[in-house]
Amino acid sequence: MRTIDYDAAAVDIVSARVEKERRLNALVQARLEAEEKNARWGVLRGLPILPSRRRLKAIEGERVAVLAEVQGLANHARELASARYYMGEWYRTTGMHLRCDAPGRDGFDRNPLEAAYYDNEGVFHVKTRLKTKVLRGVFGEYAVFERLAAALERGDLPFGRVLRALYIPDFSSCERDPYGMNFTEEIDMLLVTSRALYVIEVKNLRGSITVRRQKFLDRYEVEVAPPAGSGSTSHSGVHLDRGPSQNHRHVCALRHAIRGLVPQEAIVNLVVYVGNGGGFIMDAPQGIGGAYIATTDVGEQGVLDVIRAIESSMPSRWSEEELSDLAAFLDAAYSDVDGSKAEAHRRAREMHARAPRPSGSSGRSYRASAKHGKGRGFGRGSSRCARDDELERMIRALR
Repeated sequence: MRTIDYDAAAVDIVSARVEKERRLNALVQARLEAEEKNARWGVLRGLPILPSRRRLKAIEGERVAVLAEVQGLANHARELASARYYMGEWYRTTGMHLRCDAPGRDGFDRNPLEAAYYDNEGVFHVKTRLKTKVLRGVFGEYAVFERLAAALERGDLPFGRVLRALYIPDFSSCERDPYGMNFTEEIDMLLVTSRALYVIEVKNLRGSITVRRQKFLDRYEVEVAPPAGSGSTSHSGVHLDRGPSQNHRHVCALRHAIRGLVPQEAIVNLVVYVGNGGGFIMDAPQGIGGAYIATTDVGEQGVLDVIRAIESSMPSRWSEEELSDLAAFLDAAYSDVDGSKAEAHRRAREMHARAPRPSGSSGRSYRASAKHGKGRGFGRGSSRCARDDELERMIRALR
């Protein structure tokens, strides 16, 4: 069964449950009226031969039967929601259990999904636990992944495939890393269609988001204002998000990795901001600097609408068979089956962050210093320190 088949079955179950609940409410009201009539008999009201007493017994028997049916339908809907989750592309891709079904607490620090259920209108939902930034990030990826997978299944988007958590070698790392450590760029999601490859960066931020064109530069400026009552300690509470520029590095790494296999213009930089009720304002045109901004909220900047607009401006490049081969190659080459790539990526970033700063960098990172022409003689003439020894020990352990 497809997810849309589960949803259709859930609508029927929910409709039947609503009808039973209405009948149950009518029986409760009838019982109250019957008890009022039976009370007129005074001390004789308990006699089983009284018509009002027989009426009460019949109503109670039917009420118990209808209540059992309502509970059975509710359990069926709950089981259907759980089955729908485990048959979905997200679970098949990530293997992430619902927390209520998990055999242990391992991985709970990265699992925001508590339980699956259908509401009173037959709409599928997942109860979440979003107490940390990491949990909010994973849930944001789940929300976007599910939306894209459902659109492909329904035919709202042309045939394609969604890949998650790809680790692309960053061939520029040797230029910015003094220790020669291999870096990778982590792509949250890659949507492969017959016309383009969408490198998707997902952001699940708290507060209102405003996207503008940066003055004098061909790029976006994404301003995030925290929600009221968030307790922000900064001067204004407003900060800038680097999603578009961060995803630009991912796009460049992928273009370099598959050069000659896919046209460079077919790789699209798409940043998706998850709707959180704070508001999303797009005060700039799409496509600035080759980047596109979308949201999961309903509207002109909805992620599906933005993708359809990009698709309409691009030629068809691959047949369905060629697309399947391309997606299979990217999945085999860059996905992380056993978690080793994610661990190596985390360790490399940790070592890069802990690297000693070159003299004269004023506390800036090596990349920032190199950009300003400083730090070219990194390491020469400088004495060794405990931090250098620790970094080299970590590198040896990885190798």
